[in-house]
Amino acid sequence: MENKISVIVPVYNSSKYLPKCLDSIINQSMYEIEIILINDGSTDDSLEILNNYQQKDDRIKIINQKNNGPGDARNNAIKASSSDVLAFVDSDDCIELNMLEDMYNKLFLDYLDIVYVKLNYLKSDGTVSKTSLNYSLSDDRDSLLKKMIASEISSCIPLGIYKKSLFVDNKVFFPLKNTYEDVAVAYRVLYFSKKASFINKPYYNYSYNENSRSNLLTKNNFKDMYAVISDTKKFLLENEIYEYYEDDYFRKIEMLTRALLSTIKKNSISQNNSLYLLNILWDEIRQFKDVYKLHLSKIIYWTFISLLMLNKLDDKEIIPLVKKINVSTNIIENILNSLTSPIGLLRNIIKQLDYNPLIKNVYIYGAGESFDVLLPYLKKRDIKLIGLVDKQNIKKTVDGVLYEAKLIDQIAFLRQTNYIIVASIAYASDITNEILVFKNKSGIKISVINYYNPLFPV
Repeated sequence: MENKISVIVPVYNSSKYLPKCLDSIINQSMYEIEIILINDGSTDDSLEILNNYQQKDDRIKIINQKNNGPGDARNNAIKASSSDVLAFVDSDDCIELNMLEDMYNKLFLDYLDIVYVKLNYLKSDGTVSKTSLNYSLSDDRDSLLKKMIASEISSCIPLGIYKKSLFVDNKVFFPLKNTYEDVAVAYRVLYFSKKASFINKPYYNYSYNENSRSNLLTKNNFKDMYAVISDTKKFLLENEIYEYYEDDYFRKIEMLTRALLSTIKKNSISQNNSLYLLNILWDEIRQFKDVYKLHLSKIIYWTFISLLMLNKLDDKEIIPLVKKINVSTNIIENILNSLTSPIGLLRNIIKQLDYNPLIKNVYIYGAGESFDVLLPYLKKRDIKLIGLVDKQNIKKTVDGVLYEAKLIDQIAFLRQTNYIIVASIAYASDITNEILVFKNKSGIKISVINYYNPLFPV
């Protein structure tokens, strides 16, 4: 029997999850698969479970190695594989029973090098908490690559099946001892592919494990992430494609830094531990010079989130952290003042409106939480909201009033100056740039009010 797919599963101390994982693989609707299980020096009874399954299924091949991480395990499995197509499954996850067959059929019927699927996030009880975002129907290999470099779609290697030649012919290896080996490799194999596509179904079931390496907050995790970012730039430069993907590269820096901040914020840890981790993060930011090529508003946002997590600590503890942040003292002072405001950095928008009492009619760009926060302040100042703008047409009701958001080119703007409030902190500069591009293209008189200008000189 010729194996159509080699399924690679690194295993390290995952006996709790292994039976469910292996059952989902051996019971696939496609039988012609090779199952390579790499025991990465497990110290629990994982190896015993692997041996038991091998006795029941002769498609299983076991590789034993000293503990050297999943990157090395995957590299060794690729060398040992006999199929022309590779699939990867993490040992604490499981897959739908028709996943491999459906992906393999699409790979060959559409003459593809890679096929991706969506994933379900599973709670500890096995129920689905959420599903990853849909791919766009317009996404082809080039658009997928731009999104992956920008970290706008997942770099999770198990979400794809791949022509083995992408790894072998282009000498693509998983890095050793790096927590984010998937992020380091996913965009590379996609770059070397000629054609890639997806199935918009959640075939892969991801089990969140708070003890997994990528979910633990350690000093090495922060260093690993910025090492991957640096390696991305090196790869783009070596292949002479940096200029084309430069904007996506900077979005990667932004997205991953925000993700690290969010991870610190979501973990239930003490303020002192948060301070410790934030010091590590800002050490990395300070050393990583490309960060400071981002719009200053993003640094301001990161600073605010960092200090917000620490606002009950003494100044003597916060000041050393503040000194690591490469912004002027007046900006830091403004941020510290914003910490005591019930609306945070959005207070700067309200202050601008107070400085300009002639502004009586405004549009708001952004229908999220910041919109909900700003609305009462506008009503209190008798400022009329005459239009809501967003990236998609949506409707929302606040205090019994229905608001309908439209795309910016669908708004019937006034002949006089139109004031647009950017109701966002994290994406304020991106939205502002979009508005200014529209302004220059349309010739419409527009004045933008956001949280960082003019109170924050940018």
